Amino acid sequence: MAPVIAEVSNVESAQVDAYRLIAEKVKGVRIDGQDLIKNMMVKRSTIRTSVAAIVRNANIVETTFKEGLCEVEMEIVISHAQFK
Repeated sequence: MAPVIAEVSNVESAQVDAYRLIAEKVKGVRIDGQDLIKNMMVKRSTIRTSVAAIVRNANIVETTFKEGLCEVEMEIVISHAQFK
C-alpha cells in the first residue's frame, strides 16, 4: 500500500473510532452476554457490545501522528434539550 493511501486510511479509521467513542458516551453501550455451562463448568463465555447512534455536530479539534499512529481529538456540544 502506498504511504499516502495508508495515511488516509489511518486518519479515516481514527475518525470512525472517535465517532464510536462519542456515541458510547452519549447513548451508552449495550452489552449482551451468554455462558455455556456443562457439568458445572463454563465451557464458553461470549460477550458482545454494540452502540446505535447518530452523531451530529462533532468537530475535529486536532489530528496528530505519533510513531505511525493517527490520533483524532473531537468535541461535541450537547444541550439538555437533546435528551428529551
